[in-house]
Amino acid sequence: MTMHTGEKKHKCQMCEKRFRSKMGLAQHEAKHTGQYDLRCPVCGKGFQCRSYLMVHQRVHSDVKPFPCSTCGLNFKTKQSLLDHTNRHLGLKPYTCTVCKRGFITKSLCLAHEKTHSGVDNRKFSCKICEKRFVSKSYLRTHSRIHSGEKSFICEVCGKGFMARVDLRIHLTMHTGEKSFVCEMCGKAFARRDALKCHRRMHTGERPYSCDICGRTFTQFTPMANHKRNHHSGE
Repeated sequence: MTMHTGEKKHKCQMCEKRFRSKMGLAQHEAKHTGQYDLRCPVCGKGFQCRSYLMVHQRVHSDVKPFPCSTCGLNFKTKQSLLDHTNRHLGLKPYTCTVCKRGFITKSLCLAHEKTHSGVDNRKFSCKICEKRFVSKSYLRTHSRIHSGEKSFICEVCGKGFMARVDLRIHLTMHTGEKSFVCEMCGKAFARRDALKCHRRMHTGERPYSCDICGRTFTQFTPMANHKRNHHSGE
């Protein structure tokens, strides 16, 4: 019943963090003790529940049993599919407890909340330029800038990309998919940012302003061009 109500009645005796299920608590407490009943035979990561281990093992395989009904992409976990679906719907269900900013995934929200602590939580440092990040995944994405690695390859034309999101955007050029629809006029777009800019035609919002003359724009690029063409000599 607690899964439906959201109640977290299982409390960790070491740090007082709460969980909805006993198994979630057991998995968490094992992080304090370092004692796990089950371990991944590939990487050695520990688990207290066989179902958690089975989900984790998909990381080491190509099994992606959860397809997106909108664009056809497949995912290794149900949570990854849910996070992906939020991108199609434009939903940001995870909210920062400090500034109320919304995020598509829980991990992004947690990483953001650390920026409010006053402590530098950027523990992961780039060995080349020394830029620091709050998570390994952010560091990995950044490192591709230095290496030139393009590990996300389009199966249609063979073009490579540094980030998965860039590949997804590129694929819409081949499929013609336009899954982002304006609820005001019905016009469809391949990218969320294009829909966001389009909506400003309906709302009249002009969030970018020239700091010299005060003229406002719906997009950043026209504003930058305006400053270069009209105020470059000032």
